[in-house]
Amino acid sequence: MYLDSYESVFGQRTSGVLFNKFITLLHRDVKRRIGADIQLSHCWYRWGDIVVSQSIPYIQFDHSDLDRTTVVYRGKEPKINNNDEVVQFFKEYIDDFLKEYGENREGVESAIDEVYSDAPYQFQNDYRALRESLRIGKTNNPYSNSDEYILSLLNTAMSSFPEDFSKLEDARMDFEAVFKSSIENMVSTNELFDLAEEFWFYFCYYLRIKCNENVDKETIGMWEDMIPLEDSKYRSSIQNYAYELCPDSGDSRVIALLEQREKRLEEIEKMLEQME
Repeated sequence: MYLDSYESVFGQRTSGVLFNKFITLLHRDVKRRIGADIQLSHCWYRWGDIVVSQSIPYIQFDHSDLDRTTVVYRGKEPKINNNDEVVQFFKEYIDDFLKEYGENREGVESAIDEVYSDAPYQFQNDYRALRESLRIGKTNNPYSNSDEYILSLLNTAMSSFPEDFSKLEDARMDFEAVFKSSIENMVSTNELFDLAEEFWFYFCYYLRIKCNENVDKETIGMWEDMIPLEDSKYRSSIQNYAYELCPDSGDSRVIALLEQREKRLEEIEKMLEQME
């Protein structure tokens, strides 16, 4: 119903971003307003609350356009009872959603804001503010790009880091040290943005395991199995960022990361020598 309505109104397929906002907000609001549970399989991840795609095989996310992922229905024609209370709610909800959020940048951002109003942790909103400021700062907005402003956003986010993720405290502190040292080293906003995204993406591997609903055990098990590899990748990555962005830092954590990187590279070199 949503996909057909969207295409009828806008003459094109809905974007994957807006579809995720629609379906997760629908799941939330239909439960709150009329007490119906559509049992959506969803989790909090990099760009907010998203549907777990494995749970809806009849929905295809088309990535052929690198600038805009779209959504297509590939299942059998559904039988819809238009007299059903939930169906009637859906129709009104879809109309209201398309009018309010549409597909322009401002509308999509408003939908994202609405999703994040229900985020499990304040840290998600605080860190989002940092990411958005850096993203805007890449276009040379002087206010968003000021070191003082960026540091204030970083400090706010770091102070709200949730205790539920205490296992990541060392990773968080390493990131904070490299980020602050990089600002002192006057690196570009693009580089700060990439560094901030690196930590956020890593954190979100843990976030989706902690904050999900109606996700089957096999999928969660698959996510958990990925953690050791992501831990290793992040350690290497933050070491490399320290080397690339602030190699002369006097911060003890950055110095330790540089030493760890050197040791890692020495071990790799020895392994390569043994293979010759």
